[in-house]
Amino acid sequence: MPRHAPGRFSGSFALVTGAAHGIGRACAARLAQEGADVVVADIDAAAAGRTASAVGGRAASRTPRPRRAWCH
Repeated sequence: MPRHAPGRFSGSFALVTGAAHGIGRACAARLAQEGADVVVADIDAAAAGRTASAVGGRAASRTPRPRRAWCH
């Protein structure tokens, strides 16, 4: 799939969270198809990388902090 195909989102940037699987993956694919520069974000780094490769985007992943760290 071309990274910058002409479409209604040409020249736009899209950050799709939860994009490694399911609806998030479908959204990332559609946005890329419509011309957006897509960044795939998910806690599953391997799957995020696969999705990013499939849609011609980039992947980002971060391991969530433990719950006790949320309050500090």
